[in-house]
Amino acid sequence: VHAVIIPVTPVSGQAGAVSAVSAVSADEIISWCRDNLAHFKCPKSVEFVTSLPRTTTGKVLKRELRQQLTAAAPTSARRS
Repeated sequence: VHAVIIPVTPVSGQAGAVSAVSAVSADEIISWCRDNLAHFKCPKSVEFVTSLPRTTTGKVLKRELRQQLTAAAPTSARRS
């Protein structure tokens, strides 16, 4: 499992704004997931990106996201 995350910076004056998410490391995210989720649901790696591929209606294009991740992964890490 691979997590792809877009860091969000809260807007000043926004109600319920969380402290800057960009300060959270990948190890902290994985650790939190292991403490709060079933082990098989936890990501083994985390990648921070600035945007996700979306359709014209705003839905995430999971197919394109998978293609980007497999293209970026080393050959030995790919599934057959």
